[in-house]
Amino acid sequence: MPVKQSTTVALTLCGSLALGLAGAAIAVEPLAAPKPRPAVAPNVTARLGLLGSLGNTLTLGTGIVRDAQAARPDLARLKILQRQLADEGARLHAAARAEARQTPANPKNKKKDPVSDLQAALDTLSKDATKLLNDLAAGNLTAVVADVTQVLADLTKVTTLVTQVGSSLPVPTPPLPVPLPVPVGQ
Repeated sequence: MPVKQSTTVALTLCGSLALGLAGAAIAVEPLAAPKPRPAVAPNVTARLGLLGSLGNTLTLGTGIVRDAQAARPDLARLKILQRQLADEGARLHAAARAEARQTPANPKNKKKDPVSDLQAALDTLSKDATKLLNDLAAGNLTAVVADVTQVLADLTKVTTLVTQVGSSLPVPTPPLPVPLPVPVGQ
């Protein structure tokens, strides 16, 4: 459908009118300067990095366990997840070191260095994940079941150790008791 010259002229005039009105509105009310963002404390940034890395580590670890128990496990995908788990473990350890530097030690923690304990737990997790993949590739299903249990135990230990680094995770408070109504006049 060809466009007529009169249509083109009408569209041009409408566009010019719209721009003219918008330009006048902008000139009358200039845009306000953007408000500065509040500064985030470094310890909050370190805490967020630690928690995010813990979440990624748990997701990758449980992904390996879930995929290893599939009817037809994809070994190539599992090896990729294993490499990602090792990389995320390194990031988790670095985040734990940063958190430990910025947060005072937890007084309830009796251990001297929870960051080195976390590193040892991450190394154990990596070894157990490798063992799981090797047993899966060899077709040793009995060992795979034991390896899955061990990897899940390692993930639980890593989670426990992260809570001991500084005061990074809040301690859950017990629920308050709800008062029961007292019958009156009975």
